[in-house]
Amino acid sequence: MTTFSRSIDGGRTWEAPARSTIPGSTPPQPTILPAVQGSADGTIAVGYYNFRMNNPATNEGAGTDAWIVFCRPGAGPTNPASWGSEVRLTDTPF
Repeated sequence: MTTFSRSIDGGRTWEAPARSTIPGSTPPQPTILPAVQGSADGTIAVGYYNFRMNNPATNEGAGTDAWIVFCRPGAGPTNPASWGSEVRLTDTPF
């Protein structure tokens, strides 16, 4: 399980760690090799891989896709409702 935490005061205090899971997945599906980046305006972006487009019936590789999702500035990353704007970065699975 991958987790991350953020500080909004230069590292003096930190929020509780949040799990990196696919937004809206039930049950929560973990992200694969997530990369977390924060911007100056407070937006958090997480890029990751996922197998959700995998079709075992076609037996065509692992069905891996790259995705990115954003947490809006000022929103608490531990709240699933804070995350949105998920974007698929690959046209077809590889």
